[in-house]
Amino acid sequence: PEAWDLQTGGDVIIAVVDTGVDYNHSDLSGNIWNNGAEIPNNGRDDDGNGFVDDVRGWDFANNDNNPMDDNDHGTHLSGIIAANGNNGSGVVGVNWSARIMPLKFMDRTGAGTSADAIAAIDYAVANGARVINASWGGGPFSSAMFNAISAANDAGVLFVAASGNESNNNDRNPNYPADYDLPNVISVAATDDADTLAGFSNFGANSVDLGAPGVSILSTVRNNGYASFNGTSMAAPYVAGVAALVVAENPNISISALRAALLDNTDSVTDLAGRTATGGRLNAFKALGGGTAPPPPPPTPVVTVTPGDTNVIVGDSVQFSANGGSAPYVWSVADTNIGSISANGNFTGLAIGVTRVNATDANGVRSGDATVSVSETAVIRISPNTVSLRVGESVTLSASGGNAPYSWVSNSPGVVTIDASSGVLTAQNTGATTVTVTDNSGNTANSGAITVTAAPPPVAVSVSPNSGSIAVGATLQFSANGGSAPYSWSVSNDSVARIDSNGVLTGRAAGSVTVTGRDDNGAIGNSGNITSTAANNGGGRGGHGRGGRGGRGGMGGGMMGGR
Repeated sequence: PEAWDLQTGGDVIIAVVDTGVDYNHSDLSGNIWNNGAEIPNNGRDDDGNGFVDDVRGWDFANNDNNPMDDNDHGTHLSGIIAANGNNGSGVVGVNWSARIMPLKFMDRTGAGTSADAIAAIDYAVANGARVINASWGGGPFSSAMFNAISAANDAGVLFVAASGNESNNNDRNPNYPADYDLPNVISVAATDDADTLAGFSNFGANSVDLGAPGVSILSTVRNNGYASFNGTSMAAPYVAGVAALVVAENPNISISALRAALLDNTDSVTDLAGRTATGGRLNAFKALGGGTAPPPPPPTPVVTVTPGDTNVIVGDSVQFSANGGSAPYVWSVADTNIGSISANGNFTGLAIGVTRVNATDANGVRSGDATVSVSETAVIRISPNTVSLRVGESVTLSASGGNAPYSWVSNSPGVVTIDASSGVLTAQNTGATTVTVTDNSGNTANSGAITVTAAPPPVAVSVSPNSGSIAVGATLQFSANGGSAPYSWSVSNDSVARIDSNGVLTGRAAGSVTVTGRDDNGAIGNSGNITSTAANNGGGRGGHGRGGRGGRGGMGGGMMGGR
C-alpha cells in the first residue's frame, strides 16, 4: 500500500503473452490496450503493421484479431498486473491503471508453439510495450527466441519470466525463457505468505533473480469471475506490475536502471538466500525510491571471555582474557572460596568446587559467565576413546576434564598420525596403537585402542554408451554400472549438451562433450566423445500448467506450457 502513495500507474503498456485476456471483464476492461491507429472491423490493416483490425492485440494461436482468453491463465495474470483500482469492486492490481496488451499464443489447453511465442514477442516490441510478462516455459534453448528477446532488450523492453514449478535448481537444469542470459530478462521465484520459497518453485542462486508472492493469489478469471491460483506464473506479474509502476514514475528509465530498481531494492528473505541472485523478495515501495532503509543502530558491545568454561586443579592457575567493549576490564569470581582472580584475569583454584568468572568493561557492559571447575586432580576424558579406521580415513578426537588447551601425540606414528592442536587423527597403515593427550597443566591421558584396517579396493564405474552422436534437440540415454547407486551426471560443456538427473543427454549445439557418471561414494566413470550435430529446429507443442484449484501449478510436458 505504501507504494501507491508514490505511484498508482499510468499508460504504460504491459504485454501479457499467454492464453489471451478476457478484455470484457469488468475489472479489466478499462485497462486494456487499444491500438488507436487501427479502425475497428473495416477489414484493413490501417496502421500497416501486418495485422488486420488488431484493435486490442492479436491471437497468434488462431491467427486472428480476437485474443479472448479461453483458459483463465492469461486473465488471472492480467488482474495481478492491472485490475482496476480504487473502484470499490473486485480486486486491485499492482497498477490501478495501465494498458494490458493481450497477445494470445496458447490455446484453451495451454499448449503453444515457440514460433507463435516469438511472433507475440515481436508484436509487443513493435507496438510500444515496455514490459512483457511470460508466465510459461518449456523446451530447449532456442536461438530464435533468444534473438527475439535480445531485440526486445535493444528496444528497451523488460522481459519478466516465471522460473518454473518443478522445485528444480535452474542453475543445473535451465528453464527457458526464464534462463536466457540477457540484460532484460528477470526470472521470478514464488514465495508464500510466510515469506518462504514455495515448495513447488524453481530456484537458482545465479539464474533466478528474486521472489514474489505466488501462493493462493486471488485475481480475475473469465466471465467476470475471480479465483485463487498458485504458481510462479502468479509471481512473475507482480514483478511485471511493479516494473510498470517504476516506468510510470520515470518514463525515460533505461533497462539497466529499471532492472536495478527492482533487484537492488528487495527485502532480504532468509529462505531465498543462496537460492536467488538477490536473496530477496520484491518490494514495490523500495523499487519506487521510497524505501531507503535507515542505517542499522550501532551494535551493543558484546564482551566475551576466553577460554570460556574450563577446569583447574587446586593450586593451579588459568589466564582469562576479555574481548569486545571498552578496556579496562574488571574481573570478578562468584565464589571466592573456590577461586580467586587477579586484576589482569589470572584465576587460581583454591578449593574443590565450581564457580563462575566474568568481566565488566569500562562502560559497564558485562560478559557472560565462564564456568570454572576446580578439582583435586584432573581426570581427562578422550572422545571417542576407541576408534576403528581404514587406511586413509580420518576422525577428530576431543578432550575434556583438564585445563585447555590440549596437545596430542601418536604413540605409533607409522600406524596413525594426529595433529597436535586440532586432534585430527589420520590412519596411515594397518595396525593398533593409542594416542596421548596432555592438558595445559601437564596432566595426561591415553586413549583406548585405535585399530587401522586396510582400505577397500577402488571401485570402477563404467558409463555407457562410451561414444556416439546426437542431433541438436535429440536425446540419448546413459547408464552406469559398478559402484553404489544412485548416480549423478554431468557433462564437460553444457553449452553443447545437457544431462538430467536420470542420465538423459539432450543436444543443444554442435560440438563434442564427455559425459561423467559419479556413484554415491564419489567414484566416477567417463564416456568417450559424444558428438552433438546441428539439426533443423522445429517448434513442438506442449502442456500447460497453472497453480490453484487443487494445486495446478506445473509446467506442461511439451514445448510450451503455462506456469
